[in-house]
Amino acid sequence: MASGDGSLSSSAGGGSTGGAGNNPQPGVLTAGEWNDFDNWNFWTGLMANDTFRLQQASWGFYPNQKWLFTVKDASGRAVPDAVISISAGSNAMWQGRTNRFGKLNIFPGMFSSTTLANLQYNVRFNNQPYQTGSLNAASADVNITLPVAVTIASNVDLMFVVDATGSMGDEIGYLKTELLDVLNRADNQVQGALRYASVFYRDFGDEYVTRSEDFTSNKAGIVDFVKAQAAGGGGDYPEAVEEALKKPCNKNGAPMPKHVSFLLYWMRRYTTMQQSWRCCGTR
Repeated sequence: MASGDGSLSSSAGGGSTGGAGNNPQPGVLTAGEWNDFDNWNFWTGLMANDTFRLQQASWGFYPNQKWLFTVKDASGRAVPDAVISISAGSNAMWQGRTNRFGKLNIFPGMFSSTTLANLQYNVRFNNQPYQTGSLNAASADVNITLPVAVTIASNVDLMFVVDATGSMGDEIGYLKTELLDVLNRADNQVQGALRYASVFYRDFGDEYVTRSEDFTSNKAGIVDFVKAQAAGGGGDYPEAVEEALKKPCNKNGAPMPKHVSFLLYWMRRYTTMQQSWRCCGTR
């Protein structure tokens, strides 16, 4: 458990076997956050470790350099959902969207151990092209100001994507206990409309691959759906996480301006590029 000062502690009623049998109460399960981008010196030191250097060669991933794009509007406010594309000549290399803080981190050399050169970036917002520029190996931070006025979206779609294979019994038990409390807290923090949905997934060949409940403003309905689920199946790899992650893009109804998905899963370490790409490439 993570305490308020960032240290680890235990809570009464908690524990690694705190599934439904221990009758956990809402508020017992806590969490902390670690962001590698905010601790970049630690990350680069880790990547220099002999074990991680060997894994980079094995996986074909080289996350040793990052570029941070920060996009603001004419008033200095963060611009979320700006599309930043990076290309080498006519070849598209990367594309991503800024988060709600107007930031996008990119690993320029993710798939190559050689230094990239002669790259260009362009920025689009609301389907309109704006700024372009050049990039090189030293382009660590790129600050962009767009001649627009951002309207902050107030409505939110919230989705829980859950691994329902056999090893997730305790975690699903905690989710059943905590979910209504989490939704109530989210409802109190969102000024506009809030909708909820959930996708549970297992593996190909199991009882089901994905099982979902569409977006709804009815908290009781989504809680009832989650409480009806149980862990089972799995036992091999990889689980069908990529099928579950496609679901938020295919739900019925007009999407809200903001969409937040929480992925709750356990995944074993993969040792081949093909396996890891299958799990990471559809995010």
